[in-house]
Amino acid sequence: MNSWWQALTIGLREMIYPSHCLCCDASIPYYDPLFCEKCTHELSTDPHVTCPRCSSSVGRYSDTTDGCLSCRRERYGFDGVIRLGPYVEPLRSLVIWGKQRGHECVAEQLGKLWAKARRVQFETVQPDYIVPIPLHFWRQTKRGFNQCEHYADAIAQELQLPCLLDGLKRLRFTGTQKERSPSERRTAMVGAFQARPFSGWDRSTVLLVDDVLTSGSTASEAARALRVVGVRRIIVAVVAHGR
Repeated sequence: MNSWWQALTIGLREMIYPSHCLCCDASIPYYDPLFCEKCTHELSTDPHVTCPRCSSSVGRYSDTTDGCLSCRRERYGFDGVIRLGPYVEPLRSLVIWGKQRGHECVAEQLGKLWAKARRVQFETVQPDYIVPIPLHFWRQTKRGFNQCEHYADAIAQELQLPCLLDGLKRLRFTGTQKERSPSERRTAMVGAFQARPFSGWDRSTVLLVDDVLTSGSTASEAARALRVVGVRRIIVAVVAHGR
């Protein structure tokens, strides 16, 4: 009876408000996630070879044993990065849209697509916990949600692993990083995070989830906070790489 009622409800809704692809607005049959086949393929396929340490796009024959030219001299708090794709269209617009108040569904659907597209890479990490990068209290209150929590929850459900939404706390408001230089970003983020007490941290592997990685300063400081409480290995998962 419940499935019959659900099918009827969906059918009536589709008659009044037909489903459209969140990416290109093409008409699509009702299904989950709400992306057409073309956009699903485009969003799921990274056209570039990437550096395993920072996820920057690199040449096909680049030596990334100790990182790439972009990160070789950087001292990160994390051990590696997995990305969905580069911060270009159409992924860029979806990431921005997913941060806006009232558009939580965009982050939810993009998170589900991301989790399925990179499942093998995430499983290779063998994480014990999924942890999102937190927003400061005031920013989250103003926005109403943290998009990284939706991404982290989607990955956790796909891998059937615990998602610690409160695993990290942002201690202070650091402002936007967009206009800052790499050195200014690093300075601004020092000591910005604290890991919450949890007996399971010791010797664990954490998949740290963020939406965009550019200089790596935010993820690096969050990773350092996790190191303090005994986390052994930290791999950053980002929707898009912005450098």
